[in-house]
Formats: sequence, C-alpha cells, structure tokens
Amino acid sequence: MERKLHGRPVSGPIAFDHVAFALDSADAIWTLKDRLEAAGFPCSDLIDHGSFHAVYSFDPNGIPIEFCCAAEGQDIQHEPALHDADPPPAALEGPEPQPGKWPAVTKPTPATERQAKAGDSSGFFQKWAAR
Repeated sequence: MERKLHGRPVSGPIAFDHVAFALDSADAIWTLKDRLEAAGFPCSDLIDHGSFHAVYSFDPNGIPIEFCCAAEGQDIQHEPALHDADPPPAALEGPEPQPGKWPAVTKPTPATERQAKAGDSSGFFQKWAAR
C-alpha cells in the first residue's frame, strides 16, 4: 500500500489510519521526537488538536504512528472531547470498558497450556488469511 498520511482520505485498499500511543506530558513527546529524529525517523511538528497535543511519524514498516498527551488543563481520559460532527456510536460510549459488550468466557485457557511459543506468528496470519 502507499504510505498514507494521518487523517487523509484514501481510495483503494483499506487500512487503519494510525496507531496512537499516549505519553504523560509534552516534555515526554519532545524527548521522544528528538530521539526518533536522531535515529533518522522524520517527525511532524507538535500539533495542537485543542484537547491534546501530538507528534506523528512512521515506524520502520511504514505504519503511521502518533505520540500524544492531553493538553494542559484537559483530562481526555475522564472527559473525552469529541470534535466529530457525526461520531460513530462506539465513540459516544466513552473510553472505559463497556460491561456486557463482550460474551462471558466459558472455556478459559488452562494455566498448564499458557505458554509462549517460539516463532514469527506467520502461521497465525496464514491461517487467518485463509478464512
């Protein structure tokens, strides 16, 4: 797929827009931005979105990434600010888990079977793609 800039509409193959990581402060974002640029990863300016500030870049695979923090005086975890004129229903549910949305687990994985397996996960993706 072509490299896609955050928020830019696309046609053709569909992919998610970007992955966002929340940081504790603008200072943490500036520190990370400086480290990324020192390592050769271009970054956007620090963008003021009103309720939060963000820097955008791309990971080594070309996946768009965002590093953000709440703007001073904002608590977007407990008081999310929507700017979408027509937000999807899921956005209106808020940031907390919604009881009753997931089915109850009836067959938990036994502790004796909880093992990390060596590999590169390609088997999972091959099985998933064949569905």
